[in-house]
Amino acid sequence: MVRSMMENDKVCAVPAETVPFAWHMPRAIVFLAIVEQGSISGAARAMNLSKSVVSTHLRQLEEMCGARLIERTTRKLRLTGAGVRLLPYARRLASAWTDGLEEVTATMQEPTGTLTVTTTTLAEHSLVAPAVAAFVERYPRATVDVHSTDQIVDLIAQNVDLAVRTGPLPDSSLVARKLGEDVDLVVASPGLAARLREVDRPEELHTLPWVLHRRMPAPRELFGPEGRRFELEVTARARVDSAPALLGLAVRGAGVALVPGLVARDALRSGQLVRVLPNWHGATFGLYAVFPSRRHLAPKVDRFIAELERELR
Repeated sequence: MVRSMMENDKVCAVPAETVPFAWHMPRAIVFLAIVEQGSISGAARAMNLSKSVVSTHLRQLEEMCGARLIERTTRKLRLTGAGVRLLPYARRLASAWTDGLEEVTATMQEPTGTLTVTTTTLAEHSLVAPAVAAFVERYPRATVDVHSTDQIVDLIAQNVDLAVRTGPLPDSSLVARKLGEDVDLVVASPGLAARLREVDRPEELHTLPWVLHRRMPAPRELFGPEGRRFELEVTARARVDSAPALLGLAVRGAGVALVPGLVARDALRSGQLVRVLPNWHGATFGLYAVFPSRRHLAPKVDRFIAELERELR
């Protein structure tokens, strides 16, 4: 192995040069190979380069740094103080390059096997189901197993590849990629809206018949023009514990509802629902793909996240 020599060393300082600093990064990889292989000839064999090319890269890197990085004798090599300081950065550079290659390679592979997904009842019908349909059509060698629950699932303990969750998220060691945002909308069926007197102010909403999601906090805050806020306190004629059930009640005219825009999207487009007090809306919240680790992300996970992102465009 290469030994460290700290005496009388210069700190590696980058002089002002016409060649961009980043162009010297390949030489840092060669420097790392010399250290790990213990010799210039060993690095040359490992990298399939000639000894002269490896020596030239090392010399040019030292010239760029303005300091000797490795003391070379006929028997052994040893790191200088500048070399010791540079070594961890070279290792980080090699690690980042490896991660980049793995990510690109993963995107070039076709997903196979079973993808296990956990999701909330809110996102299952409106986001995850359409993404699953597109995913299995695009990648016939892959299958998807979806579990719907509003409880937080331990992805590692239960061997789950991916969770689709709505924010805010609890602190954890998991990786969360934000897919987009959604917002709660005040909606009603056209028939119910026609029978109700016109509402011009949020203060009038409490006079309407309501259907509510049991897990929504009370009072419910609405946001309007110019940053205005209003705390909505209403009495429900019916309560449910899932977003699809809430949507079904609203479409059938059972009452006015505060429904996530993603859930209400198709019903609004088809005219089954209309917005009530359209200048006002409920809370905005994030939609996230959560997975155990960013390293070695399986193609099936990477591609399914891409389908989720396409569905939100």
